[in-house]
Amino acid sequence: MKLVMKAARVNSNKSLSDMSAAMGVSKATISRWERGQIPIPEEAFEKYCNICNVNKDDVVANVKPKEKAPPSAITFSKRVFSFVNV
Repeated sequence: MKLVMKAARVNSNKSLSDMSAAMGVSKATISRWERGQIPIPEEAFEKYCNICNVNKDDVVANVKPKEKAPPSAITFSKRVFSFVNV
């Protein structure tokens, strides 16, 4: 059975204030994550689960996956240059 984020926090006897201090974000942010109003970044979700001492696979959350970095300008220009020469 999966837990929602708030249940994981409450079951670990952490208040919004405790979690806010441990995560380094506002209580409002924690609350928004728990209510699914805004997605929680993947790294923050892992930290949240560690603080609550739960496996992240056992918690239901609106997780924002890590974004891939766009190719750098140098890499892009090399691709274009290589494409033009072929």
